[in-house]
Amino acid sequence: MNVVFQTYHLDFNNTAILKRKWLDGDSWQEARGFKKPASEKLTGKVYVFSDGRWPFYVGMTTQPLGLRLGGGFRPTPERRIGGFAGYRFKEKMQNAFLHVFTGSEQAPWSERDAKCIEAEIVFRIRQDGDWPAFQTEIHFSRPEEVHKHAADFAFSTFLKLRAVGGLTLTKDAVNG
Repeated sequence: MNVVFQTYHLDFNNTAILKRKWLDGDSWQEARGFKKPASEKLTGKVYVFSDGRWPFYVGMTTQPLGLRLGGGFRPTPERRIGGFAGYRFKEKMQNAFLHVFTGSEQAPWSERDAKCIEAEIVFRIRQDGDWPAFQTEIHFSRPEEVHKHAADFAFSTFLKLRAVGGLTLTKDAVNG
């Protein structure tokens, strides 16, 4: 299973994403929205929020990523949407790195693929120490080898980031 990987940096407040940058090769570019394949409909995606070194939240969606993230930023504990109070980390911070993993155009991920890969990434993070700090739920199902491979790729990304001190807005730590 081929894995497509994108990295963004988001500035946000309690109810909205205010600014986003996209890592284009080795430089950060202003971005008005999310790039394909993150913006695609009906394509499985796993998104991981991190501090630049280590994940603190892992999610999945088949919606365009902007739509899904809006559903996590708009609600608040005082103004719940469908019982959901929104991402808990937005109460504690104003920016984060967002890593998006998807299948290739030739082999897009299904919803089941994304759910299995999401759970496998969380499982690997837990095996390394603790659960992601703001993870509130996860659903496990029996993964296939392709799911494990994709999760290994994603998890190795964070091992590399941690080893080199993490991403900043002035350097791409994954590529040196």
